[in-house]
Amino acid sequence: MVRSMSERRPLSSPPKTREEALRVFRTGQILAAARQVIGEVGYGDASIDRISEGAGVARSTVYVYFEGKEDLLNQCLAENRVELSDRVREAVERVEGLEQQLHAFLTAILAYVGEYQEFFRAIMRVRGLDPFFQDSDRPAPEMDVIRVEVQAVLADIFKQGQLEGILTQQRSLEAARVIGSLIYGALMWRANDTDPSPAEEEAQSLVQTLLYGLTRPSPDSKDMHDPAATRNGIA
Repeated sequence: MVRSMSERRPLSSPPKTREEALRVFRTGQILAAARQVIGEVGYGDASIDRISEGAGVARSTVYVYFEGKEDLLNQCLAENRVELSDRVREAVERVEGLEQQLHAFLTAILAYVGEYQEFFRAIMRVRGLDPFFQDSDRPAPEMDVIRVEVQAVLADIFKQGQLEGILTQQRSLEAARVIGSLIYGALMWRANDTDPSPAEEEAQSLVQTLLYGLTRPSPDSKDMHDPAATRNGIA
């Protein structure tokens, strides 16, 4: 019998035996094919036959590792979350300072969505627009862990802001709500944008809006020294 998601070896754990190595290889093939097929035709039309053909395996092989299409979808999302969590943490740890870490955080998320744009766009149609695709009707402990991990990275960034004297604890709570909305909207637009802007540029725009608002430019902006901008009430 196929093991449930919570009973399976975590996707990031290295295989220890030949059988486990084969399982990792096969599941990787099948998950990659599932993402591609779902992105191309949508979840509704992504049949097991199409996915097995894309993976280059027999239909019966898919059922050796997965319980069905719903299980495949959940495993795709779980693997995406593991990868996203790792990338976000690594990106944030490479820089220092509130603004730089927020920029790294958002860039990593937006860039990752860009890599799987068609897949995420298709999933949004069946799972809604939650940036982490939370679905209370489909409990998935592994996914909840990744959500908590990403939120923990954001909490560490806000702690850095408090140490720099930029944020208070109350402001950190408000910032968490605001940035959640920013990510929500940004991922929706990015997944559906036929010509998205570079992730770094979009992330920088979001950071500027979060830290400096809609009507005031950042401290290093040239508009701060533009008399016309001052007369118009921008600075």
